[in-house]
Amino acid sequence: MVGQTRNKLKEAASEPSHSPRSTQSRRRRRRATGAGEPELDEEPKEEVKKPERPLPACGGNLPGGAWEYSPRRTRNLNAQNCLQMEVVARTVLLGRFQFLSCFMEQLRNKMHVLRRCQFTGRMTLGIAAFVAILHWIHLITLFENDRHFSHLSSLEREMTFRTEMGLYYSYFKTIIEAPSFLEGLWMIMNDRLTEYPLVINTVKRFHLYPEVIIAFWYRIFVGIMNLFGLETKTCWNVTRVEPLNEVQSCEGLGDPACFYVGVIFILNGIMMGLFFIYGAYLSGTQLGGLITVLCYFFNHGEATRVMWTPPLRESFSYPFLVLQMYILTVILRTSNNSKKHFIALCLSNVAFMLPWQFAQFILFTQIASLFPMYVVGYIEPKKFQKIIYMNMVSVLLCFVLMFGNPMYLSSYYSSSLLMTLVIILKRNKIQRLGASGLHFWIIQGSAWFCGTIILKFLTSKILGVSDHIRLSDLIAARILRYTDFDTLLYTCAPEFDFMEKATPLRYTETLLLPIVMVITYFIFKKAFRDILCVLSANTYLSCKSEEAGAKCLENPVTLSK
Repeated sequence: MVGQTRNKLKEAASEPSHSPRSTQSRRRRRRATGAGEPELDEEPKEEVKKPERPLPACGGNLPGGAWEYSPRRTRNLNAQNCLQMEVVARTVLLGRFQFLSCFMEQLRNKMHVLRRCQFTGRMTLGIAAFVAILHWIHLITLFENDRHFSHLSSLEREMTFRTEMGLYYSYFKTIIEAPSFLEGLWMIMNDRLTEYPLVINTVKRFHLYPEVIIAFWYRIFVGIMNLFGLETKTCWNVTRVEPLNEVQSCEGLGDPACFYVGVIFILNGIMMGLFFIYGAYLSGTQLGGLITVLCYFFNHGEATRVMWTPPLRESFSYPFLVLQMYILTVILRTSNNSKKHFIALCLSNVAFMLPWQFAQFILFTQIASLFPMYVVGYIEPKKFQKIIYMNMVSVLLCFVLMFGNPMYLSSYYSSSLLMTLVIILKRNKIQRLGASGLHFWIIQGSAWFCGTIILKFLTSKILGVSDHIRLSDLIAARILRYTDFDTLLYTCAPEFDFMEKATPLRYTETLLLPIVMVITYFIFKKAFRDILCVLSANTYLSCKSEEAGAKCLENPVTLSK
């Protein structure tokens, strides 16, 4: 027994030295296995002086597993010990500032999302700019191929503006040829030539704000170019086939006609970019915007006539209508709208109505489309009320900017706004009358329809509005064969005539009409289902309330208890 022990001690001495914990564990195992020897818990404990606890980095408390440490390890720092200390320090920091690390991780994720959104937004704006430039070039090419505008003299260019287009351009020319901008503005606001001997405000009468703004830009542009000594136009002599004489033709933004037409084409080029953004927003993808642009180009001749008649009023208003529809869609789709959205809606309405006298009829059809959506429940009452308020503010702004033109206050549009607001404010009182479900919808729709017509005729009689073409006159001219000077003047144009038989065929060839019919079918199908669900839910609730009321009448004692 003693020999075996000595041999084991020799072998242990020949082996490399191990850590004190390993040798101590071996001795404890040997004592536990020996016969008659005391167990491990009976071993006398030596009082070891515990080292002082280290101070944690950045103050605070260390984790529970970092309290005990060996002074030997701190004295003999090697690479492994340094790594362990780094892990401990990292654990300390993460344990102490775990909320900060989580916050930084969330912030990093949000930054990645914002970068993606910014990239997508920049890409959308880039495609919109490309589409706008493409449409601008397309309009210029069509106009040039039709008129050969760049090879005409100044007088011939002015002669290409037929009918009322020449009248609008003449006021633009009056402002730019005046000694100053204010003098030119005063001349068209006190015009004696148009309706001699009457003196009329042509800005108020003919909606000439576009000509005023373009003339102001032209004078600024020419003044800046002359200040720096830069040429604004290039002139040359054009030799033409006999018996036509040689004429001088000038091209460039310094020529009034080129500047006037160029601004109109730029504005309508931007309109195509707005169409792309609008389509991308509706579909949620940029492919939807491209499909919208392609559909517009496939039906370009039916969608616009700006390339043939640039100075007409709708050439200035149509782009702002697209902007107004886009802003309105954003408001309807977003739950929490800011004031900026409603202010933008108001300004776009003003920009749409100021140049064109028929813009109010388009906005009237828009309100007529939104009102049933509000009645059924697709639009929240508070949101719809704010939309109506912004439309009313835009009408008042146009009334002021057009020098008190009563046409804005006596239109179907303003009458429908007032009736819609009254119905919204009196909604609860109508419900208290006992009307519910379908009857409640019919009451609101009938009140809106009849009230709008009655209020329109009352305001027209009170304000004495009879000096402009009215939509009712055009309808009466087509249905009842009613005629007067204004209706005869407008119905001579093909735009106000009955639809041609070839028009549906053209829409079918471009697949516009079949697609619209399919989409309309699905829209009406979904709306019909939603209406049935709402009516059935209202019927169920009314039946429940009636049953509860009957039970209360049968057992009044139970109710009192």
